[in-house]
Amino acid sequence: MTTKSIIVPDGTKIVYDEYGSMTHATIFLLHGNGSSARYFKPQIEQYARYFHVIALDSRGHGRSSNTKNKIEIMAIVSDIEFMRKTFNLSQIIILGYSDGANIAIKYATVYPNRVYRMVLNA
Repeated sequence: MTTKSIIVPDGTKIVYDEYGSMTHATIFLLHGNGSSARYFKPQIEQYARYFHVIALDSRGHGRSSNTKNKIEIMAIVSDIEFMRKTFNLSQIIILGYSDGANIAIKYATVYPNRVYRMVLNA
């Protein structure tokens, strides 16, 4: 596991943990409201056997900051898209838990051609 961070265009710092080989398909793990990437800790080793895993702390959660006065789903969607572009990924797999599932649905609605697969757990 490697902990990294990225500064998105509005100046927010998004912290994420990276697991697995970049030769595998990339899966973004999206936690629920009030949680963090640590929610996925029990499953990450298994996911990393088959995927390049990005477990991010959404803006305003965990180790990530938030430059806005409130947490907005579209801002998180934009953060994910910025990360996808920065990592030069044509498509991603998204696993969304709880409110992370709502974020995943919104991302897929806005960027349908960027989603290879999606798992929703609500």
